[in-house]
Amino acid sequence: MKFNKAFFDEIIDRTQSNSVKWGNRDIMPEDGIPLWVADMDFRCAPAIKEALVKRAKHPVYGYTMVIDECYNSLIGFWERHHNVNINKEDLIMLPSVVSGLRICVNVLTEPNDKVLLLTPIYRPFYSAIEDSGRTISEIVMERDENNRYVLDLEKLEERLSQGIKLFMLCNPHNPVSRPWSKEELSAMAALCKKYNVRLAVDEIHCDFVFPPHEFVSILSIEEAAKNTIAMTSNSKTFNIAGLKQAWLICRDKDTLDKIEKYKFAQGIEAGNIFAMEANMAAYNHGDDWLKGLLKYLQGNQKTLKKFVEEELPKAKLSPMEATYLAWLDISAYETDNDVLAKRFYENGVAVNSGTMFGELTGKGFIRINYACPEKNLIKGLKRLKKALINQK
Repeated sequence: MKFNKAFFDEIIDRTQSNSVKWGNRDIMPEDGIPLWVADMDFRCAPAIKEALVKRAKHPVYGYTMVIDECYNSLIGFWERHHNVNINKEDLIMLPSVVSGLRICVNVLTEPNDKVLLLTPIYRPFYSAIEDSGRTISEIVMERDENNRYVLDLEKLEERLSQGIKLFMLCNPHNPVSRPWSKEELSAMAALCKKYNVRLAVDEIHCDFVFPPHEFVSILSIEEAAKNTIAMTSNSKTFNIAGLKQAWLICRDKDTLDKIEKYKFAQGIEAGNIFAMEANMAAYNHGDDWLKGLLKYLQGNQKTLKKFVEEELPKAKLSPMEATYLAWLDISAYETDNDVLAKRFYENGVAVNSGTMFGELTGKGFIRINYACPEKNLIKGLKRLKKALINQK
């Protein structure tokens, strides 16, 4: 099968599949175009469906062992794609990366401890801290002349020296489409070691980094402490978020033991029969599909960039270096995100309000998911323009 433009151009009806993206009527009317929640509207890699169908044909779905191949498929994929060596002993299976964020906060800190974030950032980072009775400390990232978000390392050191217990990083950073470089990660890791701050990194978008940029895992950084944690999942890469499986990776046995103990105490379980089958198939047989997907997404980036430049000239688009999520400053048109939400609904398009990623840092911003057939992307962008400029 050819995973070319025609493959990813296919319009797939998801309206009868209990899809959150397509079925949430609070954010979008029935005939709306969803450019919001981070899943993709493309047909999954054929190997995934084949593996699920094969397993489903067996009539018994009882307790299932986590076999070595479940670990080895991940290990092999990361070695091929990211040049990172992982051992089976470094891995803990989780239901999701979001559950991993919460585990990190609860295991690595105590109530009222300060946890550092770079903002704007994906909402579950905030809730993982707040819901656990910890204190959020944030560094608001600045934008350069190209609307690219940058980190002030002097500001980071100053903050880490003020009693921070845990630094939770998103790499690539959601929502600002930013992969952190080797030099930046090395500096962050070195500062964490200097001030005895634990470092936990969400790397769920690791496979969506576009040339000339490269994904660099915190696991490949020499300056990173042995007890540094990385979290990842196939849920974004191969669009299988509904199957609920993720991984926590750490090379420190004491940390892993504490996490396993916490998991057991909280009843957090992972190892869904179908999730394991899908993940093994994706990691082992999904490379060609992924290669085609990345090429298609780069085409959608060009479509989106051209549309913004020509149709929304006052908007400021951050460089789309990573993820399949675009971060757009539309404050020149409207800064009230509640008003924007109403206009978007009325015009039949759904995007994520910037305030989801920070009440102040996201004001006047929206996040656009462009992982959909180009035809739907264009249709949604036209509705977006109408909502911003012409209204209904």
